[in-house]
Order: sequence, then structure tokens, then C-alpha cells
Amino acid sequence: MKRLFIFFFTAGILLPSAAPAQVPVAAKPVVYQLPSATYDSVKRILKNSWAPALKDTIIIHYQPEIPEAVARENDEIIQQKVTEELRFLHNKMVERKNITVMQFAADGPNNKYMQEFDNLVVIDKDHSLHNLLFRENTAVSVMLLPSGKCIYFTGSEKWAALTVTSQMLQQALGNELAKK
Repeated sequence: MKRLFIFFFTAGILLPSAAPAQVPVAAKPVVYQLPSATYDSVKRILKNSWAPALKDTIIIHYQPEIPEAVARENDEIIQQKVTEELRFLHNKMVERKNITVMQFAADGPNNKYMQEFDNLVVIDKDHSLHNLLFRENTAVSVMLLPSGKCIYFTGSEKWAALTVTSQMLQQALGNELAKK
């Protein structure tokens, strides 16, 4: 009986829960309507940076210059983290076929070094995307909708826009509509 309890207790800790992952409170979405000229400029930048056709919903993670300590980690550890992240992104794109996922990074030596491990990272050389979409110098996930609405996710979870539930999105969009 004691062994059976230890097995179930250990399995409960090690196996993933069936419950959906919770988005951190810091990643509470903020909705913003882009002016049409800004939306067109953003789409143009994205099309020029991405070979495949853009899908209707675009999710972008923007990374400011990463700290040197992160860039100088063991190369094997960096590659392992990048591989795990690419696997996560691939799985999300398989689940949600109507999205394009892009990762941009500010121009800087540490981000260029990290790009050697992840060639899907696009360096925002002239900061044009940052200047159009982002107000702060913090890591942000953005969901760009065909209507020109941007849903911003800030916080510690890099891909919060991919882990948010449809109920949370509807609530954020509903709250935005209620303000008008």
C-alpha cells in the first residue's frame, strides 16, 4: 500500500497535469487598436522578414538585448533551450493552423550571438518594428489580429500569447469593446 501511494504521488508530480496551463497574472492582455497606416507598415515589415505567407493571426515575441550572462552560457545549454522552444512553437502551430509565429530581437551583439543558435530570430536592425509596435524596452508577446487590433502580453512568460485561452482573449476583447 505504501509503495502504491509513493507511485501515485510521484506520478502526480512528474506527469503533466490534464488541466490547462495558467497564464501568469503579469501576462494580462492589453488590447490596442493600431491606426491603419501603422498596421499596414507593420504588415509590410513582417512580409519582408518572413518567406512563407502570413496567416490571419500573427504572434510576435520581441526580445530586447539579452543580458551578456545569458548569451555566454554553455553552447550546449543554449542549443538545448532553443531546441525545446522550437519544439514548443511547432506544436502550437500544429494545434492552431491559422497563426504565424515570429520572433524578433533588438539589434545588439548578444542577440546576434543567440541568432547563431536560432536562425528563426529576425534582428530588428533599424528598430522599425519596435518603434511601431512596442512602447517599452521589455520582452513582449503580441497577437496581431486581422482587424488591426493588437493584444499585448507582458510578463515573465515569453510566449504568453500562445498559452492564453480563448476565454481570456474574448474577455480582453469584450472589456475593450465595453470601454467604447
